[in-house]
Amino acid sequence: MKLRKGMEFSNKSTGHILIYGKKCEDGRLWCIEKKTKRFIKLTLEELTEQYISISERNKLNKEKRSRQSW
Repeated sequence: MKLRKGMEFSNKSTGHILIYGKKCEDGRLWCIEKKTKRFIKLTLEELTEQYISISERNKLNKEKRSRQSW
């Protein structure tokens, strides 16, 4: 997954939204919670396991809707 500054991620279970900031020197990622404006440091594994990008979620929903018929 290619990370870009400003990318939004949604938690798979709770729905909280994070905004990706940048990668730190120790390998962790700086993120900001959208609602509370708190800074969070996550590893890449935590981000990929617990969160899904908003654009990826929209893409999956679009595919699901395209196969539905009236």
